[in-house]
Amino acid sequence: MFLRSLTIKGFKSFADPVTIDLSPGVSVIVGPNGSGKSNIADAISWVLGAQGPKTVRSSKMDEVIFAGAGRRGPLGRAEVSIVIDNSDRGLELDLSEVNITRTLFRSGESEYYLNGNPCRLMDLQDLLSDAGVGRQQHVIISQGQLDLILSAKSEERRAVVEESAGITKFKKRRERTERRLEAMEGDLLRAEDLVREVRRQIRPLAQQAAKAKRQLELRDRHTLLKRYIAGSEMRALESVAEAAAKEQLESELAVLEIQNEIYRVDQAITAWEGERPVVGADDLFDSVTRSEALTERLRSTVTLAKQKRQTLADRLRANDRSTVIESLRDELTGVSTELSDIEGQIVELASNLEKLESDEARFKLEETPEITDLLQELNDRFSELTSENGLLESRRSTLAETVVRIRSQKEGLESRKSRFHGQLAAKRSELNDVNVRISELSEQLEQKSSQYALGLKEEKSLRQQLDEVEVQYSGYQLEVNSLMAKVAAYEAAIEEGRSKTQAKALAQLSGFLGALVDVIDINSGYESAFAAAVQNLVSSVLTKDQKSALAALIYLKSHNLHGSVISVSQYARNATVDVELPGLPFISLRSQVSTSGIELSNFFDLILLNTFVVPGSLDEAIDYHRKFPQLIFVTLDGERLGPDGLWTASKPMQGTGLALERTVNALKTSENAFYACEADLHRIRDVSSLASAASDLVRQETDGLREELARLETLPERLVADIEVAMSELENLRREEVGLSQREADAASELDILGPQLRENIEMVDTVQSQIALLREKMKEQFSMRKELDGRGVDLELKATRLEQARIGLARERESISLRLATEMEAQESSVIELSGWRRSIIGLDHVIYRSSELEMRASNLSSLAKEERVRLVNEAKLRSERLDEARRRRSRLESDLDAKREALQINMIRSSETKVRLETMGERIRRELGIETEIAKSTPIPEGVSPTQAEYVLKQVEEGLSDLGPINELAEIELAELTEKSKFLELQLEDIRTSRRDLGKVIRSIDAEMLQVFHSAFNDVADKFSRVFEQLFQGGKGRLILTQEDDPLQSGLEIEVSLPGKSVKKLSLLSGGERSLIALAFLFSIFEARPSPFYILDEVEAALDDINLNRFLKLITSFGKTSQLLIISHQKRTMEVADLLYGVTMPEGGSTKVVSQRMSRVAKNAI
Repeated sequence: MFLRSLTIKGFKSFADPVTIDLSPGVSVIVGPNGSGKSNIADAISWVLGAQGPKTVRSSKMDEVIFAGAGRRGPLGRAEVSIVIDNSDRGLELDLSEVNITRTLFRSGESEYYLNGNPCRLMDLQDLLSDAGVGRQQHVIISQGQLDLILSAKSEERRAVVEESAGITKFKKRRERTERRLEAMEGDLLRAEDLVREVRRQIRPLAQQAAKAKRQLELRDRHTLLKRYIAGSEMRALESVAEAAAKEQLESELAVLEIQNEIYRVDQAITAWEGERPVVGADDLFDSVTRSEALTERLRSTVTLAKQKRQTLADRLRANDRSTVIESLRDELTGVSTELSDIEGQIVELASNLEKLESDEARFKLEETPEITDLLQELNDRFSELTSENGLLESRRSTLAETVVRIRSQKEGLESRKSRFHGQLAAKRSELNDVNVRISELSEQLEQKSSQYALGLKEEKSLRQQLDEVEVQYSGYQLEVNSLMAKVAAYEAAIEEGRSKTQAKALAQLSGFLGALVDVIDINSGYESAFAAAVQNLVSSVLTKDQKSALAALIYLKSHNLHGSVISVSQYARNATVDVELPGLPFISLRSQVSTSGIELSNFFDLILLNTFVVPGSLDEAIDYHRKFPQLIFVTLDGERLGPDGLWTASKPMQGTGLALERTVNALKTSENAFYACEADLHRIRDVSSLASAASDLVRQETDGLREELARLETLPERLVADIEVAMSELENLRREEVGLSQREADAASELDILGPQLRENIEMVDTVQSQIALLREKMKEQFSMRKELDGRGVDLELKATRLEQARIGLARERESISLRLATEMEAQESSVIELSGWRRSIIGLDHVIYRSSELEMRASNLSSLAKEERVRLVNEAKLRSERLDEARRRRSRLESDLDAKREALQINMIRSSETKVRLETMGERIRRELGIETEIAKSTPIPEGVSPTQAEYVLKQVEEGLSDLGPINELAEIELAELTEKSKFLELQLEDIRTSRRDLGKVIRSIDAEMLQVFHSAFNDVADKFSRVFEQLFQGGKGRLILTQEDDPLQSGLEIEVSLPGKSVKKLSLLSGGERSLIALAFLFSIFEARPSPFYILDEVEAALDDINLNRFLKLITSFGKTSQLLIISHQKRTMEVADLLYGVTMPEGGSTKVVSQRMSRVAKNAI
């Protein structure tokens, strides 16, 4: 990996865009002073993320933007891009080339781009750090940096090794981890405070939640018991209602059945009463008598005919026909007479029949043929009116029950309205109380908030004071510790100096002024410069005059002591004033030293005459000494360059007596301030603790007020909703009451209408009943008349039949007798004829006998039938009479039963109505009080462990338990669950924080172990490479790197120990500038070799080297150039000779740096 190209636009002296193509190996940039060579190194350092302006040799970062030159105006931005060849994937990017660009605008905005994409500086630094280019950019060595490496603190040298080893990223990771750990400590404290606070709140809330849970259980049990009891009552009422309905139905069926039975009985009575009456038994007896008489006569006729036949037979036998004729004539006369009687009866009978027909015609005229239909219609009308009356009566009862039920419901509505009015008044009062309480709480909360804000402000002010006092306390503590350490160091140093100067032994002599270090005061930082200026005089004692000095020397010699004594009297004259060198950065050393007394002042004026302090490096002091060789120059590090050619490096001076006295006074002052500050700290801490406790108390009170206010603020909405519900319920009740009143008015109006209608129907029933009675009487009369006419008709028909039969028989008999007589008479004329006549007479008589016998038999049969019919009619009339009596008695019993059943029906209907009203009231009460339907109440099971007989008692116990619980926080369980969940969450968070803290501790330990391992490896490699490179640069010399604290390498310093050939000096500050530069280069190149980087930039690092050391350095460069990319800025011709690529930098009159390049061949190198 190496730099392939560098593009600069608007950066420092590069006004115009310049692209420099780079390649591996050694590249040397040359050019006159001020042309902008070092700006190339600054550009590379800047694009790689340099942040400090001093890093790019500027006082402000925006000074890197081209500021204008000549006619060219300033530019608005600076931009530098580098292209890195990443073919070996040295950067962790799967790209062969990586382009890094940085742009800075005059507004201060800075942008970084990676391959054209915006990125963060941290991302670039991490990317480059892994490739060996650290954040401190140790691969870029600028002018004057070599001496800084040697003069730097040992810890800063260690940091260079750490950066080369890539430990910086570990430290960054450790710092980020520590910051996270520190933040996590705060989170842990806050989490523990929250957990403690939540746990403190959980205990009382758990008790409230237990009470709330107990109340909820009791409420559920109370609700279940009330539902069960209400359901039991509902089921009992339904059983009663069902039994009442069943009894009412049975009563209605019984009434209907009785009414139907009465109707059937009435129909039967009517039918039986309307039947045609049978012929009377007396008439039938007469008919039987006449039939028997006729039978006797016929029997006599048969006997007579037989006798006559016998006679004729005898006559025939005796031929005596005159008797026969006479007999026949008598018989014919008798028969004719009888026939005449019968015909007379027939005529009389015809007259009777005509009278009967006239009577029937008159009856038909009088009879109403529609009476039966009218009776049927009246019966139907009677049934209809009876049924209608029953319906009207039932409707009237229903309406009366409805009115009673409505009035009961209205009373219930009034009770509910009163209850809702009470609830409404209570809710409004509660709402008013809540609003008043909210106002009070708001005022209290505002006061508490103001008080809390003031407390916080006071606490913040106290905290700020505490922070300030703590800072002051820490400052005073550090100052006291520092002054105590400085006093101890001063005392030790002065004691050591006094022991060397024998000041204690000489203090008793007269004229003794004290040790030199006891009579002066040197400004801080100039001790080493003073020691270098006075050199060995620093260990001298001062006396007033030569006599005192001689006495001191004699004392020292007599006591076998060593020391230096100076008499200040010989310096009593005024010293010459220092040479004035205006415009140069010199500081007169005498101005930094103070003393008391004119003699001592003159003494120090003389010994410090023309002695100046160079604030810069030794090289600067050397340059100034070359320009002003007559002056004495000392550096702050203790190097001295004088006109006598004596260049020395003195040991730093640790302190003086006056400095000790000043430091002791300062220590006392600091201690007094420290103790006062400590008292203020304790006082402010106590006040802060009290203020914090007061703030916590006010905060708790504020939180309590806020919680109560938040709880109360939810109540108005709920109370308003309850009020609206109550008003809505009242409105519903009002509408229901209006509806009930309307229903009551409708029912009353209908009752008013039903009363007259029912009375009218009852009157109509009475009218129909009277009409039916009249019709039945008329039907009875007509029935009697019909019965009489029918009897007469039957008698006449029977009589006519008998007479007709008798007439026919007599006519035939007369004809027969006439024939017999004619025969007999003819027989007289002729015996033959007579015999024939007799025979015919016998035949006729036989016929008469046969016919008479047949008629006798038929008459006998008719007589028997008449007897049987008479018996049947008698029995039937008796049965009909019995049946009518039984029917009338049954109808009377049925009417009694009907009255009883109607009364029972009325009672059942009233009971059923009352039960329905109670059911409706119970259902309404269940819906109103329990908020459920009746079916749910009926299906509610009895609570476990409670018997049905104990339900009421257990309900009373539950209500007492609810009353004993007192006020309940209904949200306690939810709040407890939330707090418990919050506690679990916080405990998990706390455990996570603790786990994370342990993990972070493990990470820190792992980072420390990894850093330690990486540092050990890097240090060992660098130390090994340093020894080798040092021997290469200083042939015969030895150098090594050591750690000041081997037990803690990461906090240790790194010291360079060298042994140069021919010199016993091991202190680096005593070496020459070239030697120091070469040692620094050996140190850097050992790092480069141990931990290679993709490129190195060296800016005039070989300026202080002589030819021999330069040659050694170039050999090292050549060796490195084979494997690395080096970019060297130099003025040395010898350095140009080893370059593979030579860049020339110039700045024409346009004020913009230009760059040309030339690849050097071996021949070109030799030519140079």
